[in-house]
Amino acid sequence: MWFKSILFKAIVILTLCICNSAYSQTVNDYFHTASQLYIFDKIPECKQTIAEALSKYPNDPKLNALKNKIKEEDKMKKPNKKNNQNNKDQENKNKKENKDNKDKNQDKNQDQKNKNMNQQDQNQDQNQDQNQDKNQQKQQSGKLTKDAAKRMLEVVQNDENSTQQKLEKEKAVAKKVKRGQDW
Repeated sequence: MWFKSILFKAIVILTLCICNSAYSQTVNDYFHTASQLYIFDKIPECKQTIAEALSKYPNDPKLNALKNKIKEEDKMKKPNKKNNQNNKDQENKNKKENKDNKDKNQDKNQDQKNKNMNQQDQNQDQNQDQNQDKNQQKQQSGKLTKDAAKRMLEVVQNDENSTQQKLEKEKAVAKKVKRGQDW
């Protein structure tokens, strides 16, 4: 009989121990789990674990400290999100302004180029008009004089001679360059 009573007590104690250890966690278990979730940036799961732990252990200083730390970070993130949005809006506005200014500058540069091209065209037209006027005057005055024709021939011959001399120099330099043996 005493054996049955000891056996019964042992079974009851073992059952309570197994149920108690399987069913509940200690404060340190909750804190460790919540800390790991916080470290791995799983904040919603961490908050849930802390809420569950504080419902069982409301006065635990470690759990309360972790809860307060998460609240502080949430407060810090909310204004930062607003500031980030404001910064993004400002950056977008600045980008638009820069793009508009760039477009205006490009337009101004294009206008300036067009003005320069028009000015050059006008200058060329004036030069052509002047040359035509000179040619017409020469033709109107009659044939070229012998002296003018001689001068023109001399200029053309001098140009031809200078070109021929340049070619001869280039050929002479090319002949002077010795090539090494090509093994």
